[in-house]
Amino acid sequence: MKKIKLVFGTNSTQPLDLPEHLYEDAYQRAYKPFLTAVYNFPDLALTLHYSGPLLSWLERRHPEFITVLREIVDRKQAEVLGGGFYEPLLPLIPPSDRVGQIEMMTTFLRKSFGRRSRGFWLSRQIWDNQMANTLNSCGMEYTFLDESRFRDAGIRESRLFQPVLTEEQGKSVKVFPLCRRIQDMMFVSTPEEVIGELKKLSSDCARDSVISLMLPGEALSADISRDTASCDTTWLESFFTGLDDNRDWIEMILPGRYIRNSIPMDKRYFGTTSFSNLMEWKRDSYIPQNGENAGDCNFRHFLTVYPESNLLYSKMMYTHILTNQVRGDKYRKKASKEELWKGQNNSSYWHGPGKGIYNIQLRHSAYRFLIEAEKNTREKGIFIPALIPMDFDQDGLNEYLYQGHTLNAYCHQKGGALIELDYLPSSWNYLNTLCRHRDGTGNGHQRDSYLRKAFHDHLLESFDFDAFRKGEHVEEGDFLGSHYDVHTHNREKHFLVFQRNGSMNRKGRKIPVKIRKQYDFKRNSVELQYDISNIGYEKVTYNFASEFNLSLPSPVSCESKFFYIDSRDNFQEIETQPAEVKDLQILQVQDVMNNTSIQVEFSNNPDTFWILPLETPYSDGRGGEELLYQGTTFIPGWEVTLFPGESWSVSVSMKVGKSRGKAFA
Repeated sequence: MKKIKLVFGTNSTQPLDLPEHLYEDAYQRAYKPFLTAVYNFPDLALTLHYSGPLLSWLERRHPEFITVLREIVDRKQAEVLGGGFYEPLLPLIPPSDRVGQIEMMTTFLRKSFGRRSRGFWLSRQIWDNQMANTLNSCGMEYTFLDESRFRDAGIRESRLFQPVLTEEQGKSVKVFPLCRRIQDMMFVSTPEEVIGELKKLSSDCARDSVISLMLPGEALSADISRDTASCDTTWLESFFTGLDDNRDWIEMILPGRYIRNSIPMDKRYFGTTSFSNLMEWKRDSYIPQNGENAGDCNFRHFLTVYPESNLLYSKMMYTHILTNQVRGDKYRKKASKEELWKGQNNSSYWHGPGKGIYNIQLRHSAYRFLIEAEKNTREKGIFIPALIPMDFDQDGLNEYLYQGHTLNAYCHQKGGALIELDYLPSSWNYLNTLCRHRDGTGNGHQRDSYLRKAFHDHLLESFDFDAFRKGEHVEEGDFLGSHYDVHTHNREKHFLVFQRNGSMNRKGRKIPVKIRKQYDFKRNSVELQYDISNIGYEKVTYNFASEFNLSLPSPVSCESKFFYIDSRDNFQEIETQPAEVKDLQILQVQDVMNNTSIQVEFSNNPDTFWILPLETPYSDGRGGEELLYQGTTFIPGWEVTLFPGESWSVSVSMKVGKSRGKAFA
């Protein structure tokens, strides 16, 4: 019988900055039982990967785990794989950050276990060929890719489980194939059936094939009903016993030792990870495939599927630029870089584990790290607020970035909207919202045709609250999400003027109308003046509404509260949502968690004011679906009648500051 070599181990990770109890739950249910099980099998060769934040948490909260793991490494039973410390999608971040994160992980492992890692675990199996150069330059000798990638590289079935060499610009790395067919059987079939499948593979494949099994450390059982399942130690112990009983044809190996003693390998080149590969990950957070979005294209496609992901990515790239401009203060630069690297954690950029981009807390964490990094780049006494033009989101058009002492506020020519509002004392982006996408999650639900940020301009057929809630309203104007021209930009005085000559479609008739929007950025406020002009030849009545969305801590848990002042100066609470409010003069939003208050005041009291939760449907791919809170939508509306050549104006003041109860600071 042909002999096969078996690489066996786990890759364990948790989204960065989860609540403490979720880390503890994963430790007690999965990580600790697994290590206890393998400790009793000293002949079992293990290949293990733990993400940097998880190792740091274990070292701080469960040092006994690190002690046992160190003992297993010392007796040469295990190899611990390196990686990007904060689990970034490495091809998505700048080369210097890739190297920095890999070296940070390498240093941590050397200090913890006394050995330098030579193997590498790719976050979410994201690969493009530049990775060969990066890994080699960082002293990495081998990594792992799914067996399907080997097929795509033209390797025939009989030689599918032979490690190969790949290179980029003369720098090479070895790649082991992960046996997906066996991994999918683990804990579902019996240990005996898995051993039987290994035996079948040994007869079908070339001599001395290497079968690699790297199991998710949080899913070591057949239970996939939750993100972390209780480790099935009984199954594992039976499987380990079966491996030991079949040592005549199964050889447990450590990959690092294997490549140092192996014969020359074939050279192959692997294609870039596709978006459809991401859509197939059932064990993480499976999203049903959808022909519109799940094509076989570059993994960066999720930056176009989710514009919010692209904005977060753009923020990360811009923060990278700011961090690398720091000169003369190595401590400030180091602090900024580490916060930047935390903000590169992959979880919040796509629909991955822990609900990924749909999880508002993961997005808030990423923004908080990036805002903290930006704050560290600002030298006290030197930094001067400015309103700068730059192509922030790489769409070919300039965005306008106000950077102040208290607020960051970014404006986009699409819709003339505000797309980011950072309150720096709390490191919180109040426009960290997510609209409802057509991506296969929550079929049958309402979808949005525009980003749900701030100051979106509606011309409605009527002020019908129920129709708007259900998505059945009629949008007469062509301003929502359309291009606005830049009329004036003053960098030093911090004001910006957008305008658009558009039209409204009323019962098939095109009626011309112009909207002018002037933003003035103050220390702790954004002041916006609207001017709506009738540039046609007849009297027209407009139902104008300016929608703004705020990404807040959950109102359900009373971490956010909503109040308003009416025309009689009565201070009232809006206790339920959705709500339609009449006679609103000033809106006050209390962010209880961040001890922050947002006050919105109008020069003309709205004729109507709507408030409703912004929720996105999310399907976990297991038959379950839920609505996830992404923010709160506020829509003030005015009925405006204009004669030809006449204009109407309204000013909106959005002020952000530390909360002082009912009295705004």
